[in-house]
Amino acid sequence: MTIDSDGTIVFVDRYTVKWCDPDGTIRSSDPVRDGMICRVYVDGVVVQAGSRVVNDGKEIEAAPASFIPIKGRSLDFAHEVEIAPAGVKSLSYGEPIRHGNVLAWMASKRLHLFNVQTGVASIMPADDKNETEFNLRNTRVIAFDGETVLAGSGVVIDANTGKRIASNWDDKRIISLFATRSRIGYRLKDGQLEAVDIMHPSRPPMHLADVPHPLVFQSEAGLLIWTGAKWKTVPWLSSFPEQSAGD
Repeated sequence: MTIDSDGTIVFVDRYTVKWCDPDGTIRSSDPVRDGMICRVYVDGVVVQAGSRVVNDGKEIEAAPASFIPIKGRSLDFAHEVEIAPAGVKSLSYGEPIRHGNVLAWMASKRLHLFNVQTGVASIMPADDKNETEFNLRNTRVIAFDGETVLAGSGVVIDANTGKRIASNWDDKRIISLFATRSRIGYRLKDGQLEAVDIMHPSRPPMHLADVPHPLVFQSEAGLLIWTGAKWKTVPWLSSFPEQSAGD
């Protein structure tokens, strides 16, 4: 589910997109022609058919995945574009994660990026020098901010190179991160929203807000939290305050 700038709620069932206007009117798209909708955005959906049997029934491979733009209140099938060929990955559990026009997901220890506007795709090995210690074979992208990728809950990867920036093997602050911006991670711990300076392991997490209920939503402005009495936006940090440094 997502919300458009005019307040329209955009959501899906398995095969159609639905729009709930601010006045309560609900409209539906035509159903997708092949597969099932696994992600919805204001301007399009990611669709993938189920896994399929190949090699005379000996193997099961993921079906192709595609991005279908939304035009007005309908799916623009004429401009559907494949983002992952057959055999790459069955997208699920929130993948792909999107930042701007770029979709990100992990498959077989590789970081996959796809720009839905330009159609440009890139694939890079993720932390190939430490693949034994950091087994990324079955992990998934949890967060992506254009600069960094949070893989699983334990590895932060540079989105431009695929190289590891930090991991919870040598930096316990990385545990439970759920979002990143400007190389700053965000986590919930013991009812508190905390910021973590990913680039400086010696800096302790910084308290941002008390969060008695684990309801946190991300937006361009920041993190929307429920205080127990009202909704409050905690802005993204553009840099980590020097006074919080432990080095």
